[in-house]
Amino acid sequence: QLAHEKGLLMMGPDCGTAIINGAALCFGNAVRRGNIGIVGASGTGSQELSVRIHEFGGGVSQLIGTGGRDLSEKIGGLMMLDAIGMLENDPQTEIIALISKPPAPAVARKVLERARACRKPVVVCFLDRGETPVDEQGLQFARGTKEAALKAVMLSGVKQENLDLHTLNQPLIADVRARLQPQQKYIRGLFCGGTLCDETMFAVMEKHGDVYSNIQPDPEFRLKDINRSIKHTFLDFGD
Repeated sequence: QLAHEKGLLMMGPDCGTAIINGAALCFGNAVRRGNIGIVGASGTGSQELSVRIHEFGGGVSQLIGTGGRDLSEKIGGLMMLDAIGMLENDPQTEIIALISKPPAPAVARKVLERARACRKPVVVCFLDRGETPVDEQGLQFARGTKEAALKAVMLSGVKQENLDLHTLNQPLIADVRARLQPQQKYIRGLFCGGTLCDETMFAVMEKHGDVYSNIQPDPEFRLKDINRSIKHTFLDFGD
């Protein structure tokens, strides 16, 4: 609140990454400079998004990390709202991409209202299990970081025919699949980053019902003991 009143950014708590005018703060990735500004209430999610933008031929103007709790009810998205305004007035930024761990619904609505009023096109990737909203004029929605990066780089001027979408390594997939034993039937995922865990977990939940995790939003499937896996289990070591 004090930072907001002074027109400053409070990048935290738990803000792990930022790129300001090309300079990485904390742990940032070496990505191409460009015209896409990122606001992330997610450290690993922001990193993944920036790297995907780079790999798809785009570039990053600024990456403002707000801390993963920014879109909680208690904080109310204060820093993301301020950061949108800063990128809106940043001459290096032409497209804005927003990414967050599962946000509080009321806070998500407030941020989307601000995004709709933005003079620059906005791509939104708020991870949750709900249906992805329909794109609007100046506001596009993405199910995950890959789709968000694709939409952002297309808006930035990268031609679709020039995109390298990294087709699946079929020989490697076949090799790994051949090592599986008949009794192996559950997926186990270990992650150092809540957004990476959320993104994968929600994708698996579209096909499998019983998915347990230490960051499961559904209390019924939240692990009581992280040392004991149950059925399909996904662990976030950063939580």
